[in-house]
Amino acid sequence: MLSNNHMFIRALAIAFMLIANGAITYGQPDLTLGNTASYTKIDWDPTVARTMQDPGKPIIDQFLREGGYVNLDAELVDIKRSKASTIYCYQFFYAGIPIHHMEAKIKVSDKSSDARIGLSMLPIEISDEKHGIQSRDLESYFPEAVYSTPIYYLEGSKLLPGYRIKVKRGNPYFTVEIFDLELNKLSSEDLVSFYHSVQLTDTTVKGYVFMPDPVTSANTVYGGNFVDNSDQTNPFLDNERVLVDIEVTDNAGTLELENQWVKIVDMGPPALPPATSTGDFLYDRSQSGFEDVNTLYHISNFQAFLIGIGYSNITGGPVNFDPHGDLNDNSYFLPGSGIFLGIGGVDDAEDADVIIHEYGHAVSNSIAGTNSGMERQSLDEGFGDYLAASYSNAITSYRATDIFTWDGHNVFWSGRSASVQRTYDQISPFDIYYNGEIWSSALFAFETYNGRAIATDILLESMYSYLPGMNMKQAADLMIDADTTLYGGASYPYLCYIMKDYSFVDTCTVPRPSGLPVLVIPESPKEKVESTFELLNSDQFGNESITVNFTAVDEGAFEVNLYNTLGQQLNTLRSSNQSVLISPENLERGIYFIEVIHKGEKKVTFKVIRQ
Repeated sequence: MLSNNHMFIRALAIAFMLIANGAITYGQPDLTLGNTASYTKIDWDPTVARTMQDPGKPIIDQFLREGGYVNLDAELVDIKRSKASTIYCYQFFYAGIPIHHMEAKIKVSDKSSDARIGLSMLPIEISDEKHGIQSRDLESYFPEAVYSTPIYYLEGSKLLPGYRIKVKRGNPYFTVEIFDLELNKLSSEDLVSFYHSVQLTDTTVKGYVFMPDPVTSANTVYGGNFVDNSDQTNPFLDNERVLVDIEVTDNAGTLELENQWVKIVDMGPPALPPATSTGDFLYDRSQSGFEDVNTLYHISNFQAFLIGIGYSNITGGPVNFDPHGDLNDNSYFLPGSGIFLGIGGVDDAEDADVIIHEYGHAVSNSIAGTNSGMERQSLDEGFGDYLAASYSNAITSYRATDIFTWDGHNVFWSGRSASVQRTYDQISPFDIYYNGEIWSSALFAFETYNGRAIATDILLESMYSYLPGMNMKQAADLMIDADTTLYGGASYPYLCYIMKDYSFVDTCTVPRPSGLPVLVIPESPKEKVESTFELLNSDQFGNESITVNFTAVDEGAFEVNLYNTLGQQLNTLRSSNQSVLISPENLERGIYFIEVIHKGEKKVTFKVIRQ
């Protein structure tokens, strides 16, 4: 057992000195999970590798052996193919039991012997605790469990025993929950399983969509004739519809909204069966079928772009979308290929930004997975925001960096931006959406100077190497590495200096391009003296609600967000009054963060403890 951090770092360094050419890049400790990730280049003999079924195993074994991990092992669990590389994916085990979110990837370029290994940081301390409850006995504690298995998990730098339990929460929903030995729940991940029918006949018909949303195509902002008005339409909104070709499925004469990329389904409330037809799909926004068609078209159109740059089957099959899948103004992706779009406020499925952003989570889950850790989750949000901005910009440049232009930037919520003037040094320890704006802004700036195809290509290639617990600076390094793999480093000057402007890269080895202006970061705006914020928490967030009081001279609704320590947004409340009540109902004991936003600008954050 390694007893302290110095012993671990020394063992890690010895192992990498034996297998690596390049210097070690250590990840910064993740603020919530205790994970870090490290990357380095390694020697790789393609001639020898071609003769081996698992060519990365000797490298992983040597690392474990030289690091002193006598009871740890790694197993090859997947081999992925990117556009220009092969990626060998490994799961770590301790004494034959898997370690939750402890992984390694070896990415090998097709064009040369260049290879890079990425490792989730392994434990410094290994607990002497043993599994006190047999896996088979857990069913008596969790009768709704589908299966249970012992695992190890990290708490800080210490490896502890626990259990992984898959629980059925209603068809097709499942959660995978991690418990300690006392059966205290540590984390929960949503899963959803879907099964696609046999291949049916494709046909092309007409349908109406927004392109990409009505306020953008009209070169206007939310207000006047361009308001939600409880899903009612009007001549101005109708005029922003565009008639397009859509590829659908002919099922014995009934046309269904399904093709090789997307399937419209009914999964969450409200219960609205997907639209079908015997001809064209001609709806306005007051009809639920409009959102169905809008969703299918924009995913299909985005997929056509991906195919054009060499990614023909990036999600491994059609992704299920429910355009009316949540009663709130909230959309989300559940691993297992299911996307639920909210109908609160402006229906999310009317805004291509929301559709493409959520599809970005499905793409990331397919090629990278590993969406664990604050900065890793921030990268995922920034990735989705960038795809949305890039997609809209390909249609029209008007307000392209205003993310969720129709769904947000209105009375319901403030939306987000892919052109913020903030840097990596200013990231939040808990807000993945705030951090994601910094990443999407850097990505969009890179696209501005190198084009959509090259920027997206380099980004996707880099994401195959993502690991749990990685940080955002490592993601920038992986993009530079992907540029070398794909284009021989042709994009390096712009890519490096843009990432440097946002503090994702420290130094660049070539002169700054003459046409690239330096990003100017303004001083952090001071809080207006007229604005006040007060948190009333008399019951220690026990049985009574917390009251957030606020006053401001500026008019406009306040947005109050509740986060847990994993950076997961649990609730969003909006008010134009002077206070908001946050109920502790359904919240477990622990630490939470309350964020107050006014007019799209973060004003204050409170930390509270649920007793």
